[in-house]
Amino acid sequence: MSADINRLEHIIEAIDRIQNYTAVKYADYEKSQEKQDAVISNFIKLGEAAGKLSPELKAVHPEVNWRNAVGMRNVLVHDYVKIDYKELWQTAKNDLPVLKKQIQKILEDISEK
Repeated sequence: MSADINRLEHIIEAIDRIQNYTAVKYADYEKSQEKQDAVISNFIKLGEAAGKLSPELKAVHPEVNWRNAVGMRNVLVHDYVKIDYKELWQTAKNDLPVLKKQIQKILEDISEK
């Protein structure tokens, strides 16, 4: 379980970093290769951590779309020519706040046990 806790904390850290890098206007993000690279790197970290969570933890928390997190990582690593920076931006703005709350809740539940 401690490995899962560590990976969940890495997911939160990656989300926080992505949110920090996207806390600008879209036009500023679009012009900044550094921000885009940083966002990609942290999405990869997020997906890698999600992919290494135990099957038991994932089964207990089907409300989290683990498959999408890992799938995005796979596209970013293996099919990088298809990266859609606007889609990454939208995911950061729309999906990550929800994911962060879900992960925080899981961490709270684990710590209560």
